Amino acid sequence: MYKRQLYGALKNLTIAQTTVLTSEGETVVVVAINGANRSQPVMTVLNNVVALLRAQGKDAFIADGDMHAEIAAYQRALTYSKDIVGIGISNMNGPCGSDKANCAAILDQVGVTVYYLSRLLIDRKPWP
Repeated sequence: MYKRQLYGALKNLTIAQTTVLTSEGETVVVVAINGANRSQPVMTVLNNVVALLRAQGKDAFIADGDMHAEIAAYQRALTYSKDIVGIGISNMNGPCGSDKANCAAILDQVGVTVYYLSRLLIDRKPWP
């Protein structure tokens, strides 16, 4: 039963990552995980993942409330640099549209490309 619950919770999980260059010339990798509506066992797993990423020097965190991972990563990356060109996300269908939080439009408006699997394999949209 535990495996089924964990799988069900993790299939809706999105992890977003971006790399920014600070004004001091330092490279920072930002990793955000959407954390809304997670059970305690799932949060334990996610906290362990965050701890492993932080041990590797990444700025990793679980997004607050219902914030989507790609928006959380973008906002955190802005604390390091305003020059953010791309964010990769684990959701193979890409960022949500106007039916939800409209992350696609928000990031498009600020000029940030979101990289995800179906964009390359199914949609075959060219990369900027």
